[in-house]
Amino acid sequence: AKGDVLAIWGGAGGSYQAGLEAGANTALKSYPNIHLPTKTIAAFSPGDVQPLVQNQLTADPKLKGVILSIAGMASGAFPAINKAHDQGKVLVVSGLFDAYSNIQDVEAGRISYLVGVPSVFYADEVDIVTANMLNGKPNPADTIIPGQIFTQSDIKVPGALKWELVPSFLKP
Repeated sequence: AKGDVLAIWGGAGGSYQAGLEAGANTALKSYPNIHLPTKTIAAFSPGDVQPLVQNQLTADPKLKGVILSIAGMASGAFPAINKAHDQGKVLVVSGLFDAYSNIQDVEAGRISYLVGVPSVFYADEVDIVTANMLNGKPNPADTIIPGQIFTQSDIKVPGALKWELVPSFLKP
């Protein structure tokens, strides 16, 4: 892999932002041909994302992707990418659903990859640990929370979002 990827991390100074940045920097060690300019913003605002993407598209002809903390930030990347006629050339990758519109963005290909955290699965795990605690039973030493990656081709697969989102979230 070769090219540049703009990372925009929301929640400046928070543990989520720090974790995303540390993980990205660790992963980059395996890909010496990828350059990762990083911007950090205070909130997760799409309005703060748009000028950063616009500036990077103008300054960097090798830009191949934009990584965002959460899917809601992606709507700030789309106008800049579309204006530069780079839809399909610049991939948008995000983490965490935060609105039903994120599902539509993945279905339409505006978000190329969405890395989800299966919150329904996680909530079930929390229930089990709580029940064990209340009943004096031991908890597992390790709990593995499986992440999921959604793309335009697999987000509509029946049951794909089962562990990701509660049914009420799946309605417009």
